[in-house]
Amino acid sequence: MTPKEVFTYALILLAAILLLGCTTTEKTKNLGGEDKKEEATKSLNDYYSSIDYSCKASSDCEIKNVANCCGQYPQCVNKNAKTNPELVKALCEKEGAASYCGFPSISSCECVNNRCEGR
Repeated sequence: MTPKEVFTYALILLAAILLLGCTTTEKTKNLGGEDKKEEATKSLNDYYSSIDYSCKASSDCEIKNVANCCGQYPQCVNKNAKTNPELVKALCEKEGAASYCGFPSISSCECVNNRCEGR
């Protein structure tokens, strides 16, 4: 593995850790106006846990903006996955959460062990 590949994988791992850990313990109230799936989304952890990364083939994957508390955050997810950057923004404000800004450069998606991964 080249140093560039190691750096890329380390950056992706760090971003995933930050996405999962950017919440506070404060719970939020439902923001209203969301569809039924989003009605259950009361925290950033709920939102990130609801994103579908599953796949059977690389054609099942697509680059979408899953968002974080800094704004745009592209990830390879299932092409039918529901993402909601506006909800993330509202939850970040309600929870007083923050994220490290920046994101990995993803040019394509691949299905690896039944999970969409960026390349």
